[in-house]
Amino acid sequence: MEGAPVLQVAMAYVNRGSVHGSLGDQKAAIEHFTRVIEMKRIPVILVAKAYFNRSYSHGLLGDSQAAIADLTQLIGLEDAPVDQVSEAYYRRGSIQAAMGRREEACHYLKSVRKISIQTGNDHVKRIVEHELERLGCECE
Repeated sequence: MEGAPVLQVAMAYVNRGSVHGSLGDQKAAIEHFTRVIEMKRIPVILVAKAYFNRSYSHGLLGDSQAAIADLTQLIGLEDAPVDQVSEAYYRRGSIQAAMGRREEACHYLKSVRKISIQTGNDHVKRIVEHELERLGCECE
C-alpha cells in the first residue's frame, strides 16, 4: 500500500481487520486495527472504529483488560462521534457486568442512558434502562 493516500490505507486496514475478525483470526485483526490507531492524520471516526473493533477482538480472546483499555481510549478521543462513544460506554458496562463488577457496570450504563436522553435515542434508552434494571442499578 506504499504510495496510497493515508485515508485509503487506514480504511483498508480497518476492512482487513474486520475480515480477519469475522474469519476468527483475532490476532491478525488486532494487528490491522493497531496499524490504524498508530497512523497520523486520519479522521477520528476511523481511529474510534479501530479502537472499538480491536476491543471486540481482545474480548473474544478473553483479554477483558485490553478490551476495556481500548474502550477507554475511544471514550477519550477528542471529537469522537457520539454514537461510537455511547457504544464504547455500553460495551464497557457489559464487560464490567460480565466480570461481576456491578457498580462499574451501572456507572457506564448510566452514561449511555444520559447520552441517549441527550440525543433523543429512545430505543437505546429503553435497552439500557432494561439492563440497568436487570443489574439492580438505581436510575437518577
